[in-house]
Order: sequence, then C-alpha cells, then structure tokens
Amino acid sequence: MNDSHAHLTLSPIDRNCESIVRQFVSQGGKHILNVAHDPESLNKVVEQHRELEAAFPNVVLCGLGVHPECFSDLLKNEGFDIYERSKRIVDMAKQSLTENLKIASAVGETGLDYFHIFNDSSLEKSQREGIMEAQKNSFKEHAQWALEYDLPLSIHTRDLEGEDAAVVDAMQIITDVGRGKLRGSFHSYTARREHVSEIIKLGFYIGFNGIITYPSAQNVGELVELTPTERILVETDCPLLPPQSIRRDKKREVRYGTPSDIKEILEHVAEIKGIDYEQAQEITDRNFSELFLRD
Repeated sequence: MNDSHAHLTLSPIDRNCESIVRQFVSQGGKHILNVAHDPESLNKVVEQHRELEAAFPNVVLCGLGVHPECFSDLLKNEGFDIYERSKRIVDMAKQSLTENLKIASAVGETGLDYFHIFNDSSLEKSQREGIMEAQKNSFKEHAQWALEYDLPLSIHTRDLEGEDAAVVDAMQIITDVGRGKLRGSFHSYTARREHVSEIIKLGFYIGFNGIITYPSAQNVGELVELTPTERILVETDCPLLPPQSIRRDKKREVRYGTPSDIKEILEHVAEIKGIDYEQAQEITDRNFSELFLRD
C-alpha cells in the first residue's frame, strides 16, 4: 500500500516521524509521498528524506512546492507588495526543486484554493482578486516545472460548497500550460461530479483520503464510484483528516492521521467499488507506481 499525499513535516507527526514510518512499513506500506506546503517545509521535506533513507530506502519520497494558501497570509503584512512577495515564495520553491531534482518525485503541493478567500468577509474585492492572481501565477509556474522536469503534479483545489471555480481554473491552466503533456493527481478531491470525467480526460488521477470514511461524506463516496479504478489514488493527507475509526474513538491516545491509515481508506475504496481488498490494493499500488516512481 502507498500513501500518495502526506505531510510528515506537520505537528505532531513530525516529532515521531521515524516510528510512524516504521509502523507503516511493518504493516506492508511501500511508499509515502511527503509533500511540502510552505517555504519552511521545503527544506524539512528534503531533510526528512535524507534522515530516513538509510533505515527505509525509497520509502519517503519528496513532493516540492508551495500550497496556494501561502499567498492569503501575505495581506496580513501591511506594506508588502503581494506580487513581489508571492514571486519570492515561488522562487524559493523553484530553487528547492532544482537543487533536489534527483530526489524529487512530484511538484507540489500546488493548486488553487478559493475557499478561504470567499469565506473571509473582511477581504475587499481587490484583495480577493490579488490573492487569486498570485495563486494562478504560482500554479502556472509549478505546472511549467513539472513539464520541464517530467514530474507529476500533486494538486490542491478547494471551493466554497456548491462552487467550482478553483477546479475549473486549475483544469484550464493544466490545458494551457501542459497541452496534453502534464500528469499528476487532484488530491483530496471533493468537488462536483461532472468534473471527474474531465480530470480523467486530462490524464490525471484522483486522490481519496479519510473523508470517504465519514458518514457525512456520502458525496465523496459517489465520486469514488464515478472514478475508474485505474485512476484512483489513496492518500491520508496526514496528520490531517484521520479516518472515522480515529475520530469516533474518544479514548484513543493518537488523535491524528498517519500513513498507516491507508489500510482503512483502501477498505472503503474496495467496498465502494465492489472489489476485494487485495484487488484494490494491487490496482492503487500500480497507479502510484505509474505516476510517482522513477524508472
């Protein structure tokens, strides 16, 4: 089993990373795509790879990029030019990627996040537009790197419920920049049903995580049904989004997600798709290998 999107750099998982990876491997885990999300985590992802490589060869892989939410925080610092500052952040991500190409397995986490922009009533229209433009510019840059270095993208898209502008804009950028040559995954996909087929036509995979185990997330189960099995990836997004077994166990000492949760997520994928667990694991392992593993 493989975790196609994890954040080993986030607290509290970063404090006992080695034991968490050991547990994952002991349960049959093969690979974890450890994804950066901000300038600080870029170096940390690389450091974790190097620290763990000796004990766990080729298990912890690197995704290098910056999350679109990085640019929302720029407005909190008065006096900053959002375009100048956002360019600095993107340049840092590019430097990290180019300096560590030999160990990079993906470009990301990158993408578009309009949820917080439109959920924040304190933002003026011009501020929203500035953040959205910074996110789009960043995603275009990440997509160009992926094309140049023949690496897959790990893409985050999020809208307010019922909206789909971030997903639509992301697909348009992929089309414009990639012209059919980009590949990657729309991680933690929870958007509209009609976009599933469009994502597949672009040649991309769709990542599902612990959300599919939540009783309140029947719509995500429907998205799993719609997605061809050969285009499904499983992920934890740990330590975020722990599966339902952890959420409902109030006595449990560990209340956050870990890569080992992939087993529970896979069980739900198998149930939804009407196949046995071993088959679900075999197919999603193959999907992971085809997308993220170097020859």
